[in-house]
Amino acid sequence: KKTIIAQDDQIVQILSTIYKNQKVVNSTLDLDTIRELKENILICGSTGTGKTEISEAIAECTHKRFCKVHCRNKNAMEIGGSHRTYAESCHGEIMEKLLYYGNDCCMLLDEFEKMVITEKEGNPFALFISTWDDQKTFTDHFTLVPVPTKNVIWILTVNSIDKVPDYILNRFGENVFILDTYSAQMKAEIGRRFIVPKYMKTYNFTEQDLQFTDEGLVAIAKTTHDGGARITAQKIEKVLRAVNEQLEYGVRAPIIVDAQFALSALADTAKTVGDEKHRSIGF
Repeated sequence: KKTIIAQDDQIVQILSTIYKNQKVVNSTLDLDTIRELKENILICGSTGTGKTEISEAIAECTHKRFCKVHCRNKNAMEIGGSHRTYAESCHGEIMEKLLYYGNDCCMLLDEFEKMVITEKEGNPFALFISTWDDQKTFTDHFTLVPVPTKNVIWILTVNSIDKVPDYILNRFGENVFILDTYSAQMKAEIGRRFIVPKYMKTYNFTEQDLQFTDEGLVAIAKTTHDGGARITAQKIEKVLRAVNEQLEYGVRAPIIVDAQFALSALADTAKTVGDEKHRSIGF
């Protein structure tokens, strides 16, 4: 069974589901009464849908140190270490994290499905079979010492669930979550609640300097085609830079960022970038 959830409740639903005791988790993520995490989870979603943020929230709420392993294009040797027969043998990234953060941490395996199976190094996915079976141990090829991992929270994030081997999916059972992609309206709401306040603080803006309209944020969101809000955040920052230039030129505040202003600012930014590229190659 795979759970498809809406973005507004994603952290709450994931946290409440992964606890077998099914204690109530409220919208403020007040989890002081919850102590023991029973199972690991796999989160599938497009880039920018908040998979890493969810993982960090889980670590914070369970009072565990958070660490992240980038799995993209990594082979079994890089992840699980190399045998001592090699001249430059050493332990892998998983063992490196366990040594530094301890075996009571929350470990995120980012872009897990993009690890590489090679004839020489072997299958990196197979390294985790004993980890997520009853043994609850991880054995690095360099140390060859099974490390207990029963207290480690393993969080796998993937962009496509189709590329995850079945023998891995079977070990996660019902704890596979598929995040919905954001609509333009959802991106605009995220922009209003989180992205705009963040960048206004970065640029030392106040509401007396500028105001975003709902139409302006939706117009920005509609120019993006990703499933998450990462590109929306980048474009909102570009618009804020344009606002900053306007204020420096003496335009009277507050500047109203409506759809027309936002699209014009983004178009001017794209033209400026294009001109700089042409100049750099001699045009």
